[in-house]
Amino acid sequence: MKDSKKKEAGSKKDGKEKKEKLIMLGKLSYEEQHEEIIRKRCLIVSTMLRAMNNSIQYAPGAATKKHAVDQLKRRATIKMLTQLCGTTGWSIANIGIKYLKIVFYGIQLSNKVNEEDRDNTEIYEIVSYAMIEMMTLIRIKVIQQDKTKLSIEDKTLIHYLAFGCNLII
Repeated sequence: MKDSKKKEAGSKKDGKEKKEKLIMLGKLSYEEQHEEIIRKRCLIVSTMLRAMNNSIQYAPGAATKKHAVDQLKRRATIKMLTQLCGTTGWSIANIGIKYLKIVFYGIQLSNKVNEEDRDNTEIYEIVSYAMIEMMTLIRIKVIQQDKTKLSIEDKTLIHYLAFGCNLII
């Protein structure tokens, strides 16, 4: 039994190594190359979002956390982050969930201070458009729910979307 698992793990590893060699040689079809680029972009964006979340959530002090959130609350930062995440797809690698977690740090802080200036309104607008895109994806999955069940990730995204709507309203 153990030998079959080792062989299976070895064959997966060999297959991955062969694919990496084909990528390096440029012998994949255009579609396969595009798929591989999107997969790597998703992994990079997902890792970046996780690092941003950890820099805020586990900041060594209140001043460091405030500085990280202040940088995040900048309109340009939110806009670029939204565009980057939007190009990868919101459901792949839980990018939508990670994006909303990070953005909510800035929105929650703004609501506590009750600053409704123009910059916050623009941030709410950017985040709202991203949430609409995510809701459209979830809506399609809910409509097709009789064919395939919603995953835990989909349900978590629904939870964060509801939380975000509550924050913005």
